[in-house]
Amino acid sequence: LGVAPGDYTSGELAALKGAVEDGDLGLVKLIESHEFGAAAYHPENWAQLAAYLGIAGGFDGFYAFVGELNAALGIPATLTALGVRNPDLDALVASALADPSVGGNPVEMTAENTRVLFEACL
Repeated sequence: LGVAPGDYTSGELAALKGAVEDGDLGLVKLIESHEFGAAAYHPENWAQLAAYLGIAGGFDGFYAFVGELNAALGIPATLTALGVRNPDLDALVASALADPSVGGNPVEMTAENTRVLFEACL
């Protein structure tokens, strides 16, 4: 499916939070980051993945499924609900954009869209 913006933002947030595991942050951010980059991830891939899992609706169906699964597992819908409080967004954006994995993202990440993504996850 490609590299999600969440791949290079989880570490930055985990470092601030301390006790929150990188994987927990990734689960919370999965919805926002994949919605953010859905168009760049080739719609046919989403349709194939959804069909393989028996989910109707391509990306929209998969997106809804992940949201429902997260809710059923008690995974908070936002990073704020997970405990991230008042992060320094400027520092997070700079750190995320300096991360070596940012170049593998199918969506070109800028300071502006990276900040929007962080804000959506909070």
